[in-house]
Amino acid sequence: MGVLDVLDPRKSRDLSGLKQKRNKIIIEGTKETFDASNLLGALKVALSQSKKKTGSIRILLPLADVSVSSAISLPNEVTLIGQTDIKKGVCSRLVVDDSLKGCFLSLAGKTGALSNVHIVLSKKQNAKDPSIKIEKGKHLVIKECVITPPDGGFPGSAKLREGLVIQGTADITGCSFTGITLVFDKTSDGTITSSTINAVESKEKSDLERCGVSICSTSKQGIQVSESAVNGFNTGVLISSSGNTTSLHGTTIEALKCAIDLSSGNSEVYSCTLTAGTRAVKASSAASRCKMKHCKILGGSIGATLESGASIAMDTCSISGVGKLALRVDSKANLTMNTCTISGEPKNDQVDGVQIKDGTVTMSQDCKLKDLTGRGVICQGEGSKFTFSNISMERVNKGCIVASKQACIEGVQGTFVDNNDVVISLHHEGTKANLEDIKIKGGNVGLLIKKVKEVKIKNLSIEDTTDKGLEITDASVEIHKATLVKAGSQGILVRFKNKNLDVANEVHLKFATVRKSTDVGLRVVQEGDEKVLENASSQCIVDNSAFLES
Repeated sequence: MGVLDVLDPRKSRDLSGLKQKRNKIIIEGTKETFDASNLLGALKVALSQSKKKTGSIRILLPLADVSVSSAISLPNEVTLIGQTDIKKGVCSRLVVDDSLKGCFLSLAGKTGALSNVHIVLSKKQNAKDPSIKIEKGKHLVIKECVITPPDGGFPGSAKLREGLVIQGTADITGCSFTGITLVFDKTSDGTITSSTINAVESKEKSDLERCGVSICSTSKQGIQVSESAVNGFNTGVLISSSGNTTSLHGTTIEALKCAIDLSSGNSEVYSCTLTAGTRAVKASSAASRCKMKHCKILGGSIGATLESGASIAMDTCSISGVGKLALRVDSKANLTMNTCTISGEPKNDQVDGVQIKDGTVTMSQDCKLKDLTGRGVICQGEGSKFTFSNISMERVNKGCIVASKQACIEGVQGTFVDNNDVVISLHHEGTKANLEDIKIKGGNVGLLIKKVKEVKIKNLSIEDTTDKGLEITDASVEIHKATLVKAGSQGILVRFKNKNLDVANEVHLKFATVRKSTDVGLRVVQEGDEKVLENASSQCIVDNSAFLES
């Protein structure tokens, strides 16, 4: 049985051939036993054995505390196996002596393993020195192990330690680590499976700067984290890798500030639950590319931020319970969303859905925004672009789409129901919009277009607005086929007020129908004189349309 066989639970607990002695260390294949205080003696014998034969050498630790008073260099193909007596609540523990301040465990050969061992770190462990170090080209398997601070915690203000530094390969399965961080260095590979990494409460600046898991691997294999949990750190997982793909699958991350910091590299985040005090996801560079699928973002001030050319593709994800904003996309960043849901909560005063500043957002395949006390999608800043297909927004309090400052809106099949205020607002002369199959029901004003150079709309339906259905001011608009029913006192209001604007100032209505408006179907206000028109004018051209007041 090779050292990697400890990953198989049927074999890792197979202690046949090892006559267990409660307070002795024993080695498979020898008759020698060692006191719990003489782990180094057992390792010397194991080293001698490893030079004489190939294959794994298993050392069984006693059901007692084994003191580690000097650094351990695990011989090649050696597995340390601990015992557990559940009924009596005792287990094999490696207790690191306070005389050890730096790394206490490394590998002498290429491979080694720890199985079912509880490691208690030294009280005087240096905060910046790793407890366990795996050098380049070496492979350590850690299965069903526990690493904890010393009894009573680390003294002083700093409460976290750099636990594992991996420059080679580490496979971690079924483990629980408390008060330490994991660092996957540039040359590292490895996996974390069904494991938990917990912080301890601390206000020390050095602790707040630490990440639960830091991944900066450049190897081809990359790092995979699955079915695990990272809790209580300021930043849960930091990814700054390149040349590979980091994978997070089925993992729960709860962080004080940021759950996942995507600094650079490609990453896949599938079926994960992310919670953070400030923001769940941060993508901060053009070198950052992330695919998210079946993920949940819960609470926090902001769900995710993308900036500086970063890119995230979300598929079947949900964002709920945020305090201010679900998504922010800035500075040439790109976000695509398929079958995603953004949900607000009535208790939060002003929660917006998506804010775009010089970024691009694409929504499709039944994306939904609902129950937001603020705005749905805000496009502001030159270069902002929002594209949608088959989306819906429900119960958005302060406008579903608000576009200004040279934004570009392109959309097909959008349904906006039971919303308040101005449902869709397009303003600023640099804004452009091309919309098709738009259905609006409810709101104060269905669609407001003001000082916009170019708006083209096809198949527009507006119903049950309280004030106006469609309001156009100093804009160039072409609408082909529009139906407005019970669209307030004025179905369509067109204003031409400012002749000095650099806007074509022409409205062309084709196949427009207004029914059941309480005052008038179409009102045109031109140069200060109000006129109720049902025919063409110099600036408002009407073709094949009908404006019925009842």
